[in-house]
Amino acid sequence: MTQGSRSFLEMWLQMSTPESEDSLSIRRVGGAENVLLSKDSGGTFGIVMYGVTDDFRNPRLANLSFSSRPHMILNISGSNQKLANCLILKTSSDLDPVMLSLVMEHLLKSSDTEKFSAHDLSNTIREVIKLTRRESPPPTRDEIVGAWGELYLLLRFIRDSPNHATQIMVISAWEGLQRQTIDFRFAEAGVALEAKTCSDGQRMHHIGGYGQITVPPGYDYGALVSMSVQDNDHGKTCKAMVRAIVSSLVGSGEEKGSAKSLLEKRIRIRGPECLDDSIFLWLEDDEDPMRLYRFDDVPSPISEGGVHEVEWIADLKQASPISETEECEIVDRVRFAGVSSAN
Repeated sequence: MTQGSRSFLEMWLQMSTPESEDSLSIRRVGGAENVLLSKDSGGTFGIVMYGVTDDFRNPRLANLSFSSRPHMILNISGSNQKLANCLILKTSSDLDPVMLSLVMEHLLKSSDTEKFSAHDLSNTIREVIKLTRRESPPPTRDEIVGAWGELYLLLRFIRDSPNHATQIMVISAWEGLQRQTIDFRFAEAGVALEAKTCSDGQRMHHIGGYGQITVPPGYDYGALVSMSVQDNDHGKTCKAMVRAIVSSLVGSGEEKGSAKSLLEKRIRIRGPECLDDSIFLWLEDDEDPMRLYRFDDVPSPISEGGVHEVEWIADLKQASPISETEECEIVDRVRFAGVSSAN
């Protein structure tokens, strides 16, 4: 994801969700005179373009819906404004919101002026579709191993979840609406977990920055989960792990369906490595193949003033993992937070 598309996604996420089904939350965009970001009562992202004088060529996409209105009254920056000739673009819940962010980023680059036409929007959507459909290189072994570890941890939490609501909370904690700095954020429990997986037994993990081992605002506990795996013909591929997660879902048919749909969205955000079916892995034959380390105990370089975006390799053999008792307390904390949120 580019910096530009990330900023649009952050804008949508920060917008309030209106209570009324007929209302839209609106936010203006710098550099766009007649384009607004929108969010409806279901939390769905959208775009409103007004002052449209040309015909819109509908790309006819399953995950995007388009409508037009001769007039709309919208609350913009605290005042109601009547807008004419409006074109409304809305996403379905199945569409990765990053796609719409890319549309906004490329739209603003498509014209030298700050006023855009329906033609500009239609062409931009087609351009983004072409870009995202280009064949990307297959995932590397390291990427597959990393995804396997996250899926294994997700499976553990799913199987420990006593009900549908807790399972939804667990899946929602993984990655979020975009790739997160920390893999799992259990907001209800105040727990953040970063998953790291190695296949050489060394427990030397790449840390992508201080943000990966810093407890996020609003949370009070953070730990790095280190997993050591090995190739095993009797193990599971990432795709098999996904199937195991789906088969562990509980609740009514409708509830299982909603959890599966949410899981599929998270997999699309995480990447194609989650569906690899070629590398069979399992936890290493070790008395403790999965260990948790508090963020503060992960080896890290000293941050000097003026130094940014530091990455390093942390040798966890030089650190002490938390006790089994503390590990069980963290699992229970996540489980009971899900139960409480369901009541």
